[in-house]
Amino acid sequence: MNPDEYLALAPVLLTGLFAFAGTWAGSRFSHVNEHNQWLRNEKLQACSHFVSRTEAQTAANLWDADPSDLQAFSKEVSELSEAKMKLLCSLEVVDAASKLKDALGDKAAAALAFHGAGADKQDESKLRLRDVIAVAEHRYSYLILESSNDLISGRFHGLGPFRPTLMPMLRLRSKVEERRRGSVTDVR
Repeated sequence: MNPDEYLALAPVLLTGLFAFAGTWAGSRFSHVNEHNQWLRNEKLQACSHFVSRTEAQTAANLWDADPSDLQAFSKEVSELSEAKMKLLCSLEVVDAASKLKDALGDKAAAALAFHGAGADKQDESKLRLRDVIAVAEHRYSYLILESSNDLISGRFHGLGPFRPTLMPMLRLRSKVEERRRGSVTDVR
């Protein structure tokens, strides 16, 4: 075969090579997309499970609770687990979940102390419980902020192109608020 005959085969070979490369790239991108979608769904499931369990606990009215309700609340808090979130979610989300769990534990302990306090310690334990409830609510909103950022959905999804600029500002505001509350009370 002379070079002109090889030149006639070049378009066929190039077409085959490009078809193979396109098929391989499409397959690879499809697998990556499927994995990202699976990971996002698993994150969403883990975060929504944790948030739904802590939502009721954060909003629980412990002022008028009886001792059996307080024991049940303490048990529910101790059973909270962020293990699945540790496997799937970013460190910020796991840290926010851990801090919320600690705040709910403090809320349970403060409520037990409030209801078990004598008349002389009632005002002090009431202030402590009020502060701990405020911290738990703040931690809950911070978890919502971080999980919606990690999932690129939820409350802060509508920020659009301003998202990379506004998320650090929202985090900073949350940390300033946390420091301000920390200076008022010695709650973690």
